[in-house]
Amino acid sequence: MADSFFRIKIGFGQNYVDSVSLGRRYTAQEARDAGIVQRVASGPDVIADAVQLASKLMARGAYSRENVRRMKRSFYQSVVERAEDPHFKASL
Repeated sequence: MADSFFRIKIGFGQNYVDSVSLGRRYTAQEARDAGIVQRVASGPDVIADAVQLASKLMARGAYSRENVRRMKRSFYQSVVERAEDPHFKASL
């Protein structure tokens, strides 16, 4: 299942191949440029940037309880489906 979480975050393209096959490690800037993370902040600015982003998201109502529930369901759906597959269970 860990592989499923990784694929959801990093995708199925070149980033996945580079990370899994080649063991590539990304700097913060490379991860942002590759679309793996949305933002990069320096040490002293991390908390301030996180609070600013959270404030913007909350002001837009993007993270209501219902929206978070939908996002989690969507994010974990493939993982749950795989875990419920009898062939997968037998392989554990």
